[in-house]
Amino acid sequence: MDVQMTARQLIEAIRGTDADARWSAAENAAGAGAEAIPELAQVMDGNDPEKAKAARVAMDRIALASTAPGDEERRRQVSEALAAVARGDGALAARRHAVRLLGLAGGEEACDTLAALIGQKDLREDARMALQRIPGKAADRTLERAARNAPAGYESALRRSLQDRKVTRRDAGIR
Repeated sequence: MDVQMTARQLIEAIRGTDADARWSAAENAAGAGAEAIPELAQVMDGNDPEKAKAARVAMDRIALASTAPGDEERRRQVSEALAAVARGDGALAARRHAVRLLGLAGGEEACDTLAALIGQKDLREDARMALQRIPGKAADRTLERAARNAPAGYESALRRSLQDRKVTRRDAGIR
């Protein structure tokens, strides 16, 4: 069942006491849009593991739905909301999840945020992997720049990402 809901309805259901409504909302969160992401990240930081998991599922659904062809503006809005969570001061688990989702929904607009996060030891592997997944020259340039400025012992991981991007593209027949 695909139920279109607003961000407010989604958050109310996830924060509510009805577990069935919570999971139904999480499963049908795709249409709630980018405006739900900051509050979903806050719920992920909360002390109720069931609500945190439902918020995570909802965030996944919103991010994946934004990658559907034909709605670049929606994808960009979701990417920017995820980048704001990743840069924020919330709990590490929510920030890491937002970084990982940027590897799916992020584009050129996410590269500067991910480059900055490579400088943070707790987030750099997630940021590197997200950049590796983002198509386009901007991600290549960001990885190259990060490799030149990498802390000792981390440059090889960034170089490997650059190599993997080129191998993957060639193997897939992409220029």
